Amino acid sequence: MEISEGTQSRKCLNCDKAIETDASFCKYCGQKTRGVSLDFKTLISDLWTSIFNLDNTFFRSLKMMWAPWKLTRYYVEGKRKSFLNPVRLFLICLLLHFGVLTSIATFDNRFLGTGNEYTKLERSKLFEKHIHLLNNYERANPDVCDYADTLNKVLFENTDVLHNQKLNFLENTTFYNRKYDITLQDAIELEPEQLFKKYNITEWWEKLLIKQVIRFNLDKAGALKYAMQNIAWGVIPVIFLLALIFKLMYIRQKRFYAEHLVFLMNVHSVSFLFVTVFIALTALIQGNVDLPGYLFLSVMALFYVSMYKYYGQGYLKTFAKYIIAGFSYLLLVLVFLLIAGLISLVLY
Repeated sequence: MEISEGTQSRKCLNCDKAIETDASFCKYCGQKTRGVSLDFKTLISDLWTSIFNLDNTFFRSLKMMWAPWKLTRYYVEGKRKSFLNPVRLFLICLLLHFGVLTSIATFDNRFLGTGNEYTKLERSKLFEKHIHLLNNYERANPDVCDYADTLNKVLFENTDVLHNQKLNFLENTTFYNRKYDITLQDAIELEPEQLFKKYNITEWWEKLLIKQVIRFNLDKAGALKYAMQNIAWGVIPVIFLLALIFKLMYIRQKRFYAEHLVFLMNVHSVSFLFVTVFIALTALIQGNVDLPGYLFLSVMALFYVSMYKYYGQGYLKTFAKYIIAGFSYLLLVLVFLLIAGLISLVLY
């Protein structure tokens, strides 16, 4: 409805649309119709509103997401302005979950048994120089021989010359009847192309395989962090495929595919948030995180209750479909874990 000239006296400062004199908000963009003056109180109020209010959709979604069957039902029934978009809510919880996991999880090469190859190589070089200097000094001063063994033991105990030592993870490794006896020194010091030329590695798949295997084994902590990032995004296609399985399981209810997708995203959102809060609080209080079995049982129970409440079938029929969904979910996760691992190995 157009605003008559009798009631039109000003324009919205945000969208420049005409607004009525007694209107508190612009009906086009929703901004308040207050004056243009800006004081500190107004600045803080706008900040609070933009971060925490979100037209109350955030708090309303946070309150209802603990009952994902209700949140899904409200959204399907058309109450979409009152809640956050389920895709947005899911992505927020997903990124929060894996962000907390990455920050808390211990990815340390010292505990993974890698990362000390560089130290071993540097100590080996020093030891080799020490032996060379000591031999020259012994020829000029024979009396120093009595102290050489003691000096070696104090400075270079358990240190060997690694000039020709092969990489443990590639030693005696064979691909298509080809052995790769690459030394530790060459793996660390040579550029990939120099390494390929020295060991006559010509095929593109050989180059990729050797380069990535060396990088992974020399820095397992970095590789695992990279793999976890890929696993996080691998959850998304798992849910899309699982929604297709739900579509087939509940085909008689004639629900849209998107409805099953929204349901699964809401269940995953609350599961991610629940586990994330538990991990964060445990790390804050105890300093270390041990995931107890009852935590996973709680998530599994939530999944079953949500299916029972939302789809409205009996306990036994819901349980049978819950088992099918569980095995399908496990299979999909394993497949995408393998895919994420291969992607990480190729691209890391």
